[in-house]
Amino acid sequence: MRRIEVAALRRRPAKGLVIGTGYLILGLADMSLSLIAFTCGISEANPFMAWLLSHGLFVPGKMMLTAVAAGLIAWTYRQRLGRALAWATVIAMLAVNLYHLWGLGALWRFA
Repeated sequence: MRRIEVAALRRRPAKGLVIGTGYLILGLADMSLSLIAFTCGISEANPFMAWLLSHGLFVPGKMMLTAVAAGLIAWTYRQRLGRALAWATVIAMLAVNLYHLWGLGALWRFA
């Protein structure tokens, strides 16, 4: 009976992988909302991402940075500090997406 329980636990996805995937989804949503904002005339606030945008590298740069961050979250989640940083980055990315939605909603309301 003990072996069945251990085998069942191994089949569940690792929490770090789930949190990393959540960050990946939020990061891609951020990229999509940023692209929508650019079409409305809003500029990029992050200087590095603005530089990437001016060189036509915004989408690949954002995808690469988001994937690396998601991988680091999944990899370091088992450590106590890693969990705290993972949740902080996920909450920050959620706040960025909510800010995008709020800003775009305000823009469309007054258009």
